[in-house]
Amino acid sequence: MKKLIVGLVVFGVVFGATAALASTQLASDWGWGQDNQAWRDGVISNNPAATKVVDWIRENILWVKSLVVLILLWSLAWKGYSLWLSARTGSKIWFVVLLLVNTVGILDILYIYIFRKNRKA
Repeated sequence: MKKLIVGLVVFGVVFGATAALASTQLASDWGWGQDNQAWRDGVISNNPAATKVVDWIRENILWVKSLVVLILLWSLAWKGYSLWLSARTGSKIWFVVLLLVNTVGILDILYIYIFRKNRKA
């Protein structure tokens, strides 16, 4: 059972990193970082607020990418620790829930400090 849990943790980390890299590639394919007028006209031409947001993101793309990386690292750290604790305490249901649900670390923090039964682990 321990090998299965370790395998699932490794799969979760690899899958999460792959998804992050794939989303970065998709963003560049969709024209983020380039001026893709056809995309802009088709998606947000009728929404001035969305146009402002997209323009701001394009102007500050380095900050946006940095923020995404920081959120990814934050989430990965909390998820890894919560998965390790749930596996160590034998909470199979919590392990699966924490593995499948991504809440940018919020559910992981709640599990660690509130819902975990055996706090001495």
